[in-house]
Amino acid sequence: MYKILLVDDDRLIRRSLATTIPWKRYGYELVGEASNGEEGLSLIDQHKPQIVISDIKMPFMDGLQMASIGKTRYPEMKVILLTGYEDFKFAQEAIKIKAFDYLLKPVESSILLKKVQQAAMEWEYEQRSQMQKVKGIRFLKQKWLKKLLHQRHHSLEIYNEMEKFNVYLKGECVAVSIIRLEDIPKEGQLDEERLDHAYKICSQAIENQGEVFDWEENEFIVILSGHSKEEILKEMKKLIEQICLDIEAELGIRATAAAGEVHNTTSIALSYFQAREVLKSQRVVAQKQIGYRPHEDYGSVVDKAIEYMEQHYNKEGLTLNEVAQAVHVNPSYLSNMFKVKKGTNFSDCLLELRMRKAMELLRDRNAKVYEVAEMVGYSNPQYFSVCFKKYV
Repeated sequence: MYKILLVDDDRLIRRSLATTIPWKRYGYELVGEASNGEEGLSLIDQHKPQIVISDIKMPFMDGLQMASIGKTRYPEMKVILLTGYEDFKFAQEAIKIKAFDYLLKPVESSILLKKVQQAAMEWEYEQRSQMQKVKGIRFLKQKWLKKLLHQRHHSLEIYNEMEKFNVYLKGECVAVSIIRLEDIPKEGQLDEERLDHAYKICSQAIENQGEVFDWEENEFIVILSGHSKEEILKEMKKLIEQICLDIEAELGIRATAAAGEVHNTTSIALSYFQAREVLKSQRVVAQKQIGYRPHEDYGSVVDKAIEYMEQHYNKEGLTLNEVAQAVHVNPSYLSNMFKVKKGTNFSDCLLELRMRKAMELLRDRNAKVYEVAEMVGYSNPQYFSVCFKKYV
């Protein structure tokens, strides 16, 4: 089901857009409504809708600015802009930010629905094309690694083929980890969607530090690369524990990881077979060969995040990404842990913290509203007032 977000400062228009079209009947889920661009951007981050229908002229942040920022963060998102002004400048800006379409108000329900259906079709086509491209790259990478591991004499020729097979390893040292998904029914593998999700988790965790490969049934290979043995050993334990925790948090599947020793780049195969032996033994050994079943306290991660937020709530634009980086976990994992431990999302938790601090400042100091707004991370006092009134 495609997710749709409505953004318009006119409550009656929002309600009309939400109710005149039976969205669910046509395969769409209305995930939220916002009255301005700032609220809309927050909901885009929270729900990641495929389609956003937005007015252009709104207070605090207009629809063009919201769409521009949203498209930068989520290029695949389709934005349909609405306006009551037949202004060529708006049309030019809509083209510039790559909006899907630009419609004049009042718009008939049938026309809007048709545009939404066209946007959904384009989104689906682009996703399939991208998926095929990604799967092709993943297949090439797997082919290169299999060629390397099954070659009796590890000639330099294979390493010279890395770029051809879309494999990029930086540095002179590598270590191989095997990530295995556990408790899978004997009759078959995981479905392709969940395997792809697990692959994405591995890729996000490793970022530019190495490469991820599809491998045997329900397994992935992670190769961490760097310029020194110490650098890789420092990152290895944290990295594979993070992957296992994220897979369990996001997919509800237990994962086991094992790592081989750190070797030079031409000895990837040796590190792989060491990791395979560790995985077979199912036991935790010394730091150089690591087998993991992580047991990190989820609550401690959230506590550290809240501590960081307490220290930086006055920073405008404080994001989930920044806090996640500060506590050394990825953003999706931290977001899930907020829901598990606090029963709320990151944005609501930050809002509550800022509003509590604002109430203290207004109570204890003879400060003006705009001063308090700045002290708790808002450059726009009007938007701060809106948030404060909603909170209290």
